[in-house]
Amino acid sequence: TGSLDVVTVDSCVGGTVEINTTVSGTAPFTYTWTGPNGFTSATQNLILSNVDETYNGIYSLQITSASGCVTTLDTVISNLLPVAPAPAIDVADNDICEGETIFLSTSADGTQFEWIRNSDSAGSLAEPGMTTATGSTSIPPGHPEYGDGPWRVRVTDANGCQQESEVSPVTISPLAVALPT
Repeated sequence: TGSLDVVTVDSCVGGTVEINTTVSGTAPFTYTWTGPNGFTSATQNLILSNVDETYNGIYSLQITSASGCVTTLDTVISNLLPVAPAPAIDVADNDICEGETIFLSTSADGTQFEWIRNSDSAGSLAEPGMTTATGSTSIPPGHPEYGDGPWRVRVTDANGCQQESEVSPVTISPLAVALPT
């Protein structure tokens, strides 16, 4: 006899699913797994890595004991999420003059938006406007993160899944200085 226990399901794209098997009877046992998309395995416990919605479905395990007794167990994985398009970052103006505010936005859906220039350290993301609940922010002159550089946004959705945009450059040009002669 045996039982299956789905211990870890990280439903985000790229997550991991673990299915543990408990078996009793005459050892040694052989294990024959089948699942979606032609999946097969001969291990007792499964660790499915880098999952997406194509891993949803029925996983069947046939356990054969040393005495030839066969038990078949099934479990269903159904909450793995589809691959979502990567968020895009929009910069109101990639080339601004010194003293102008940087305006950033994204049309991605999410519950948290982390605006990243050089570092995604906790200290950097704690600065005003660097972590928002909406898909836009502004970085004024004098802000600790104000400056040239590639900007990106990391979006966390309602499921806790995160995706990060490609980088978008911002160039801050110095103001012209007039010298009277």
